[in-house]
Amino acid sequence: MRSEFLCAGDRGGDTTPPHRESAEERKHRIAELEIENGFRQFDLVLDIIKTFLDPERPFALRPSIIQQLQEVAVDGIERHPGRWRTGPAGIEKSAHAPPEAHLVPFLVQEMCDYVNDNWMRRQLFTYLHMSCGG
Repeated sequence: MRSEFLCAGDRGGDTTPPHRESAEERKHRIAELEIENGFRQFDLVLDIIKTFLDPERPFALRPSIIQQLQEVAVDGIERHPGRWRTGPAGIEKSAHAPPEAHLVPFLVQEMCDYVNDNWMRRQLFTYLHMSCGG
């Protein structure tokens, strides 16, 4: 049996039967969204940087910035972009186990605190490098 999914654009008030997409079509659509969202996320990062170039507005990493970046990254892919997840998560082809959902807000706040406390230190680079698997 072939796996099929409803196209996101076919859920509106339209009375025509919804188009069913195959697993392969869905995979291709999501890959395109990931590329588009990556460019949108880059533009958002540039806007955030411009905001904090004003000397009267010192930079502070906040969970809300992380959520904005995540929202743009998974818009059209995940059901609730920009919100902390409420259930388990997994990473395909990885032995890494993401933290439990109830810990995510705390861990993101902890990361932001660390970045803000160490912004001007070389140790920040080491932390970020290690947290990215480096």
